[in-house]
Amino acid sequence: MARKATDTPMGTAKKKKTRIKARTKTRTSKATTTRSEHRAKIRAKTEAKTGAKTGAKAGAKARSKTGAQPRKTHQDQKAQKTRKARTAQKVSWPDGAVQLFVASAPGVEALLEAELQRLTKFETKAVPGGVELEGDATTLYRIALGSGLGTHLMLRLGTFSARRFEVLVRKTAKLPFRAILGDDVRFEVTAKCRKSRLHHTGAVAERVTTAVAEARGYGQKSGPLVAIQCRIEHDEVTLSLDLTGEPLWKRGYRSETAKAPLREDLALALVLSSGWDPTTPLVDPFCGSGTILIEAARHALGLLPGSGRSFLFEALPFFDRGRFLAARDSLQAEMGRPDAAPLIRGADRNAGAVEAARNNAKRGQVGHVVTVEEAAISKAMVFDVLKESTETHGAVVSNPPHGHRVGDPRTLQRLYQSLGNRIGELPDGCPVALLVRDARIARSVGVPLETRLLTDQGGTKVRILAGVTGARGGPNAKGAKGAKDARGSKSSKSSKSSKSPKSSKSTESPS
Repeated sequence: MARKATDTPMGTAKKKKTRIKARTKTRTSKATTTRSEHRAKIRAKTEAKTGAKTGAKAGAKARSKTGAQPRKTHQDQKAQKTRKARTAQKVSWPDGAVQLFVASAPGVEALLEAELQRLTKFETKAVPGGVELEGDATTLYRIALGSGLGTHLMLRLGTFSARRFEVLVRKTAKLPFRAILGDDVRFEVTAKCRKSRLHHTGAVAERVTTAVAEARGYGQKSGPLVAIQCRIEHDEVTLSLDLTGEPLWKRGYRSETAKAPLREDLALALVLSSGWDPTTPLVDPFCGSGTILIEAARHALGLLPGSGRSFLFEALPFFDRGRFLAARDSLQAEMGRPDAAPLIRGADRNAGAVEAARNNAKRGQVGHVVTVEEAAISKAMVFDVLKESTETHGAVVSNPPHGHRVGDPRTLQRLYQSLGNRIGELPDGCPVALLVRDARIARSVGVPLETRLLTDQGGTKVRILAGVTGARGGPNAKGAKGAKDARGSKSSKSSKSSKSPKSSKSTESPS
């Protein structure tokens, strides 16, 4: 039987191709119809929204003509709720007690704690590097204005445990950064990690920066820059905010400096460690730019350390200027003023340092109290003030050259001996305090000095030595020169009495 043409392999292929074309055409027509319907629906929705907006605008115009209140949309109501929540959050912080940390130079923690106990009614706890305490906004203002020994005032934002980055980000984002920082303040994060699972400081700072940005909102900020510190130790995270900006020891009066200047907080620590009575004279024969003299004068006159500067927290949203001014006035009233101005005298052989000290004293509001002369230690007239005081004993408080940044180490021995000669002229009972690098050289002064504290100055380990003239009970020491003469006469007497050449040779060798 003969086969049809369509039954051949060629015919079968044509039929298959025809069926495929038919199916493709059907699908294309359906897809075109679906897209057309979808576009038509979108146009209808857009026209409906446009008509609703046009109607809303017309209704708003009609209500404005009749004096009726405009209708609030859902977006307006949501924005209003958000503003109310932010306002309530700003007002409610920091009415309660918050965790504060006042940082200090190493070794000054005990003096700082005693100072803070006079400034606040809350309990304090001295820890390495500073003092921890609780306080309200008034306490914060009083510490910023009245602390002369602190370096930074930190607000503890939160403390929690974290061993993974996702936990660090999640718990950091829950803190009230928007209420504390506001919308315009810029921030930067620094991290310190010690014995923790999260040990990469760069990665920790990056995660905390992201969490803070998410908590307060992204966008370009133009306000002041604040520092957020993240410290992780044994997997315990502590986030702190620096509230002062510039360190507290920058009082604002020392715009002129000499070689190797002394920081204001260390100068005040030296004055307080000396046992000086503010009603008696004070002398600094190596005054430099006058930091010790100015700090002593301001302390004696009851001037607030932070009264002549501004603070970073003044730009934060929780700052209350009325409360700040009230805290300043009450603190100034508590400090009081002395009946008579103290006698503060200084000397330096460098003419530029003397001029800088005088100008700094004027800016520090103590130019009428501080007197500085240009003279070397052997010819300085400042010691005459201490000789004239018979009933009350003034103090010698100074920061002599250390030989590390200023001064020749080979001539330091003679310099300290000259200082000892001048101190030996003073009556018994005069306090003496020196900030030195090498305690062995300080023995040349001839006064028994004890170490009061160890600290750091410009990357150099230094110590504060303090004592009193004539403290050993006998007549006042005559300085290093008298002690040297006594040792020389004793050695010569022993050499004469000895008949052995060997012993005579040993006594002639330098001690």
